Parts: sequence; structure tokens; C-alpha cells
Amino acid sequence: MRTPVLIINRHPIEVFYAAGRCLVPADRLEAHLVTHDYGGVRDDMSAYATTTVCDVRDDAKLEALCTEIIRTRGVRRVIALHEKAVMLAARLRTMFDLEGLRTGTATQFRDKVVMKTVLRDAGIRVPHFTAVDTIDDLARVDFGSGPHVLKPRDGVGAVGAAVVPTRSAAEEYWRSLAPAPGELQIEEYIDGDLYHVDAAVEGAQVVFASVARYLVPPGDFRAGAVAGSYTVAPGPLVDRMVAMTAAVVSAYSLEIGVVHLELFHTPQDELVFLEVAARPGGGGITLMIERAYGVNMFEAAIHAEAGLPLSALLEPMRKPKDFAVWAEVFFFPTPQTGPARAGVPSRRFSEFAIAEHQHVAAATGREPRHASDFVDLYVLAAPDVDRLTERLEALCAAYSEDAPHPSR
Repeated sequence: MRTPVLIINRHPIEVFYAAGRCLVPADRLEAHLVTHDYGGVRDDMSAYATTTVCDVRDDAKLEALCTEIIRTRGVRRVIALHEKAVMLAARLRTMFDLEGLRTGTATQFRDKVVMKTVLRDAGIRVPHFTAVDTIDDLARVDFGSGPHVLKPRDGVGAVGAAVVPTRSAAEEYWRSLAPAPGELQIEEYIDGDLYHVDAAVEGAQVVFASVARYLVPPGDFRAGAVAGSYTVAPGPLVDRMVAMTAAVVSAYSLEIGVVHLELFHTPQDELVFLEVAARPGGGGITLMIERAYGVNMFEAAIHAEAGLPLSALLEPMRKPKDFAVWAEVFFFPTPQTGPARAGVPSRRFSEFAIAEHQHVAAATGREPRHASDFVDLYVLAAPDVDRLTERLEALCAAYSEDAPHPSR
């Protein structure tokens, strides 16, 4: 018998497909999909028992609709792979006594003050932080030790975050936001290289992990700029980062799921936790990981949240495929060129070892807030980091050329 599940989707529907197949196992799941009308459906929706299109940005209506589907369809599991759906899914599981991530655990992955408090108490190095409920709370911050980052407690990407070097700068930014109590926190600015660990958890153990290094500092998303990351070969540093991820999983008592964790490696060789989310990484991270290891993190997350075993999915991870280093690099549109910005023509893809390309025709020149606000995404490979650096530099130069866009 198939398990009735509710899927709350805020991603493009294509994240549920890979290599021409649907990642939702219709033979085992009776999937009831709630999605949106801006890329949330495709021509063939046969993998889903029912499909409901609604305004997923209206939280109250979305929750009411999901509640009705759970009651009428006998739903036993809730699947939510987008950051903005994590808490809703947790509330629904808690309300209906369903298996999976519930409100208490989910809050540790969303509220940055709770997140770091739990880890600090578990002995994990986190930035020095404090909640900022009123402007007077900024007086407790030691700006003499260096700049700090003021940001929302439940923020996504770089939205609402700002580096503030002084108390006066922090107060000015706080006034510009006019936040309510409980909305903001401030933490020390960490100088170091930023990495991400994308891991699958089963039986409270990390059973798969990919470590990658970001190309730019955290939240450095600017119109016309380039960002992304590349996989890091196994070694002592990777082992330490995976060990920190395992410690975070243990501190949160996470039994099964997928996590996307970010951390710094400082010039003093210290690892400092930044943030963690209970969902696959955004941008092109999942595409890069699948190329490098043969593991689709969206598929792993679907199976984990549906209560299906992960072992068969993770078998391809035994060794990297084809190349030692894979990268995902994305280009943000500019106000001048908008969605028509020239890209790399497909005839040149082999020159840069480009394996995948995504073009977002609807992208605009507004200031990007998330990694997903790109106009072009490329996934490419190289035998080592030095060769990858050369290819990335050449790709950036080629992207700026006045060449026809590959989609034309």
C-alpha cells in the first residue's frame, strides 16, 4: 500500500525531476502536491495523486489548505524542501501527530538565536551573538573587538543582513528596519573562508556528506556579480567539517533528514559554525553534488521526509565521478542588460567542461537576495582546483563577451 503524503512546494517543479524521471516514487507514495502557478507545475503531473495550485506566499491560506488535505486524504507524512515551508510543515506534523521534524526541532534550524544557543551549550564554536529586541540591546555588543553582523533571526539568504562596524552604524540600521521584538540578532563578524556541508542523516548518523567552498563571502550577492562554490577533496579539513556537522545533528537530536550547513575556516585554522538548514542547499548545489557523487539531495530529502530508507540512494557516493572537482557558478543579471545579458554559447560548453546550464528568462536586474536569483547557472568540472580556477576565470571572461545567448 502506498503512503499518503503531502508535498508543499515553493521551488520550480523541476527540482522534483532528474534525468527525465520524477524523484517522487509514485509506486510507494500517494503524493498530494500543493504548489504555485509561477513554475510550480509541468505538462505531465501523473506522479501526483492530486495537484492543488494556490498562492503559497499567503501563509494563512496555505496552512488552511494543507490542513484540509491532511484531514481528507489521510496524509501520514509531510514533505517540505524549501526553507520557507520548514516551519509550516513542522506545525502540521505537530498538530496531527505525524512522524518527522516537529516544531521544537524545526525551530532550532530556523531561529538563529535558538540555533546557536543549543550549539554553544553543546560545546560547538559559534560566533558570539545576542538577541536584539530593542535598540538598547546594542549597548551590550563589544564593537571594539571588530565589526558585527546584524540580521533577522529567521532570515533566508542575505535578506536583511548587514555588516555594521560600530554601534552607531548598528543603531542606524536597526532604525531603518524598525523591527519588532524577537526579529533580529547580532553576531561577531568572522574572518575566514566560507564552506558548506550538505549531508544526509539516517538513524541520527551522517551517512553522506559533501563539502564545498564558496567562491565569495557569505551573502555577497550583487547585481552583475558572480557566485557559487566548488567541491573539496577528502582530507583532514573535510573530516573536521563533517565531524562538526555530525555534532550539530547530535545536538539537535535529528534522526533522519537532509541538512545544509555553513561554516568558516579561519586563518587561525579554527572552524566556526555559521548557520544550518533542514533542507537541501539552494542555487546549483544539488546539481553539483549529483555530478560529483551521483547523489541527488532533493531525492534524499524526499525519501527521508517520507520515511523511506536512504541506503540504496546513497550507494553511488562511494567515489567521485569523472573529475576531482565540480563547481556551480551563477551569474546575477544587471539592470542594464536584464534577462537579455549575453551568455556562453552552447558550442563553447566543452571548452569549459560545462555539464549543465540553466537560464532564467524571467530574471531581472533587481538587487539579488538569494543564490536562486541568478540569470545563468553553469555546472562544470576540472581535474584540480588550479585548473578549475583557470576555467572559472575564462568562463567569466567569455560570459561578458557580446555573444548570442545559448537559449536563442
